[in-house]
Parts: sequence; structure tokens; C-alpha cells
Amino acid sequence: MAKKLRETGQGLTHHCVTTCHGGRNLLFGEDGRKLLMESIQTCRSKYDFELIAAEIASGQIHLVIKTVPGGKSISFIMQYIKSGIAAKYNRTMGTIGPFWNGRFKSTVIETTGNPEQYLHNLLCNLQMKTHG
Repeated sequence: MAKKLRETGQGLTHHCVTTCHGGRNLLFGEDGRKLLMESIQTCRSKYDFELIAAEIASGQIHLVIKTVPGGKSISFIMQYIKSGIAAKYNRTMGTIGPFWNGRFKSTVIETTGNPEQYLHNLLCNLQMKTHG
């Protein structure tokens, strides 16, 4: 079965979720958070986009990213962030092999039934998963 095409329009807000290989929590603690934020900052220096939220929760990362008109697609942005994290992690830990389970999931927030409610629920749920 063919993979569903990802909506990649510009100027949209994407909720992206990607899971560490095997569902393991490879980005736990301050070191994981630092790795995530460094990779996002490196990506922002190369591609123009707006980071609205970033959170690590139970072996996954959740990013809310708004692409900009004329900028790179969410696929390019996520590929850069994910590959940056994997390379730095493997180099630091002296490991090789996959870091991610595969494709990331993406929901375009503007196309949900109630974008404001979706974003509110997402941010509340992430806060509960990571702090409670």
C-alpha cells in the first residue's frame, strides 16, 4: 500500500511527532533536551521556520512548527532535525544504527476542526506527559 502523501503547503502550522527506535526514551533528561534544541537551532540557521513548541515525551518528540511562504517544506525541516539528533547521539554515545522508527507523523493544525482547541489540548497533554 502506498504511503499517504504528507501535506506540505507553506505558511502552515504542523504538529510533528517522531518516535525513537523501538519506542525507547533515548532523549531523556537535560542531555536529550540539549541535543534536541541544538539540532533545532542548527536547522533554523539553515532553513527559515517558526518553532512554536518542542517537547520530549515518552520516547517521542513533539514539535509544533510553522513553515514560511517560500521556505522549505516540513519534510526538509524534520529530516534535518532528525538526522542532526541521530548523528550527534550516535557520535556522543559511540553507537551506530537507526535512532528513529521511521517517518514522522504530521497534522496540519489549520485543517483540524478547531485549530485553537487542537493546539490548546496538545500543549496541555504534553505538559502532563512530561511533568506529571
